[in-house]
Amino acid sequence: MANKRSRNKSTRANTSSAQQGPLSSAQQEPDTGESAACAKPVALQADPSPLSAQLLTAQTAATSMERTWASLFKPAAYVASPSVANTTAAPAPAQRLCNERLLNEFMGNLYQGDKELFKRGCQNILRSLIGKVAHLGLKGITQGILTGENILVIGNKAENLEVEILDTPQKYNRALPSYRGQFRTLASKMVDAWEATCPLASKHFLKMLEHCIPWFYFKQLQWHPLLLSSKEVAMFILHLYTHLDVEKKGWKTDYKRLIAKEKVDFGEIISGTFRGAFAFAEVYSYERVEYDPDAQGALMFFRHALVHVNDYIYEDLEKKNEKPEENAADAPLTQEEIVNTFADFFPKVPLELFNYMLYKRIDINAVI
Repeated sequence: MANKRSRNKSTRANTSSAQQGPLSSAQQEPDTGESAACAKPVALQADPSPLSAQLLTAQTAATSMERTWASLFKPAAYVASPSVANTTAAPAPAQRLCNERLLNEFMGNLYQGDKELFKRGCQNILRSLIGKVAHLGLKGITQGILTGENILVIGNKAENLEVEILDTPQKYNRALPSYRGQFRTLASKMVDAWEATCPLASKHFLKMLEHCIPWFYFKQLQWHPLLLSSKEVAMFILHLYTHLDVEKKGWKTDYKRLIAKEKVDFGEIISGTFRGAFAFAEVYSYERVEYDPDAQGALMFFRHALVHVNDYIYEDLEKKNEKPEENAADAPLTQEEIVNTFADFFPKVPLELFNYMLYKRIDINAVI
């Protein structure tokens, strides 16, 4: 069992966070038409005063690699057959490999019959739109039109939707409305439309949009837990936890200091009767690990459960001489099932980790 549950840490490439320091006049963000004061990231509780100063003086130039958005597939070139080469009839255009529609059409029709598909589509649209708006903002183009009539949604499945902003200005134009303000309006409507199941996350997300946060922090919203699928939450937890363990020595003590001080109760999850509950209890009772009843302990338990829950399930199947396909009730859990179980007991964990990354000004896009 010891070999099966090896906890060697990954040696992912070192990604250093951007240096902090006061903003020079050349580094100040262009006028967005909103409050000039840049707010600190919205925490789940009152922010410690040292961090407030850090975030208020953070550089606005993001150092992260911009997400590369897939370009449109172009129709294949038409080649006339010998029998029609000399005719004057125009060739039929080749069919596109992906669908396009305006955002208004998406919101009005597509996936409305399937709430989960509609939610997933909205999540990916918002993530893509955050990247586009941040890309423009970092070039100084902070004003322009951003409505359901000039946002093109591209993709043939909810899982791969991206956007293009049509008719973007080539330079800063003070006469146009703020991209930030219009994005906030659109995001609020979309979150309300899919009836977000995590009020805490949706409130936190929309609260961040109310403030003139620097572009670095705005771009991190692509990894806000509200916009992630269960599988992406698992990746978010595993990659960021590993990065902190490898690159940020002493982070656990720092995490305890910065994140919510309320006591965490593990009793319900380790004594539960849901499928695979015994495996969660085994992870918790592993003698070499102690989970403090706080936010850092909950995060560590979340990470270890993602990695080791199925070790115990497979071990139990071996003892019973059963195969997973023979008994669905005892089959290993998917990452989505593990994440959803934790969401029932500890819904704050992904959001607390997101806040910590903002406090430390670590670029999530570069880590994952």
